[in-house]
Amino acid sequence: MSPSSSETGPDLTLEDQLALALQRASLEEALSANRTYLTACFAIYCWDFVLTFPNEYTTMWKAQRWTPVRFAFFFNRYWSLLSVVLTMCFAWLEFAPKTCDRVQVLVPVAGIFVFLGCEFLFGARVWVMWNRRTWIAYFFGILALAGATVQVWAVTHNMALRLPPGLRGCLSVRADQK
Repeated sequence: MSPSSSETGPDLTLEDQLALALQRASLEEALSANRTYLTACFAIYCWDFVLTFPNEYTTMWKAQRWTPVRFAFFFNRYWSLLSVVLTMCFAWLEFAPKTCDRVQVLVPVAGIFVFLGCEFLFGARVWVMWNRRTWIAYFFGILALAGATVQVWAVTHNMALRLPPGLRGCLSVRADQK
């Protein structure tokens, strides 16, 4: 694709127009590689989801009691599915700039909850393996809070990247990189 007419006005030299065209081509290539990578990851995720569902059904769906670990398992399993689907939508669909500005925060926020679910499950497993020692619970709780704090900071310092006309996707980048 060539640069838009607003980018190739009479005030731009041929050298500037060529530089813009190369930047756009590089961006298109990076977006294409990103979409290919995300699609491959999505396929692997779905395959794993299908393969492990019979075990999930027999061990989790048929369980009689709801425990914090069971709740965390379901939350993590299905919230992460929602997060992956959102990521795919933001990579493949075209969004109006104002819509992208409003919704670009959804994927990182969903990722924070996936992170916390994973941390809880991992911490609970280690806590049980270490004979339910209190300091293990505190240690993993502090690690989870520290990780979530860093992620919240990152989300609050991100903004939507405005893509040139004709390129689709809704990407979130650090505010100082725009």
